Amino acid sequence: MKFFNDFLIINPSFRVDFINYSMSKSFGLESRTNIKNEQKTVYSPNFGAQLNLIKNFSLHGNVGKAFRYSVANQLAGYFESFTTGGTPTINITQGNPNLKDENSFTWDVGIKINNPKKGYHFDVTYFNTKVNDRIITKQDLSKRGTNWVALNGNTYRINTFQSYINSNYSKISGIELDGYYDFGALGGFERSYKIFVNATKMLQYDDYIKNTTNPASPDKVSKARHVADLSVGGGFEYDDFKHWNFRISTRYVGKRNYVNYNDTVNPAPFRGAPVEYPPYMTIDLMAGYKFLNHHQVSLRVSNLTDENYYEVRYQPMLGRFTSLRYTYNF
Repeated sequence: MKFFNDFLIINPSFRVDFINYSMSKSFGLESRTNIKNEQKTVYSPNFGAQLNLIKNFSLHGNVGKAFRYSVANQLAGYFESFTTGGTPTINITQGNPNLKDENSFTWDVGIKINNPKKGYHFDVTYFNTKVNDRIITKQDLSKRGTNWVALNGNTYRINTFQSYINSNYSKISGIELDGYYDFGALGGFERSYKIFVNATKMLQYDDYIKNTTNPASPDKVSKARHVADLSVGGGFEYDDFKHWNFRISTRYVGKRNYVNYNDTVNPAPFRGAPVEYPPYMTIDLMAGYKFLNHHQVSLRVSNLTDENYYEVRYQPMLGRFTSLRYTYNF
């Protein structure tokens, strides 16, 4: 809704989710997981506003609620893995059917400078989120060294035993930057020469976990898993608006924290300890040729430098790969 000749723009929204699930019996795993059915309704109101103070300069903000539902393996999963060498031991990951939904409250405020006719757009936004009942993995040290009957019927000593729990709450805040400048504006946009960048700098990304042994003690604070302290993307685009277009882009992901509770490689004292993933950067290329108005052929090279990186430890992502694409535009 727009007011006062577009001086004020507001965007309210309201989302309702109706959730039903049931866990089905399968393959004799009933003793490993608790069968459960559930129905619930989740309400998520949101409100956004923008003030266009002067031409091409505005303030904007948003406030709202959201949720993330626990997935199947977190509720009812059961996974076994075994150590190798010496006396075999077992590593267990078991779902928790009593998990609560993650639910969050977020607000953000930002400044936007935007003039497409002059070829530029810049936006800086501060965001702040509190997540209640964040779903995290937790190691049960009391089960280490005890006996466990595996699915194959044999009995093993437990090396690690983890499940999913709700942390007390999490706090997340940071600054986002998004912008571009098109040098084609200097020549009346006969061609486009656009430089673009986007970045997210995390100021806080902490999980607060209640001490179940001594509830009166302060919550334990730990960095949220898989969250990069800094992420930056950017690149250059060229388009002659007739036949040729070209794009080179890069993505940098900073250090992240993770705990691998199924670690069977490192010495025992270090298993279950936080691991810091190294930063990485990838480069992608695309060159396209348009012909006969509706047709385009494009060559894409992803991960040009053949970077050896991973989102999850021990699961490396693809190296350099090339594809040729044909597109028909209606």
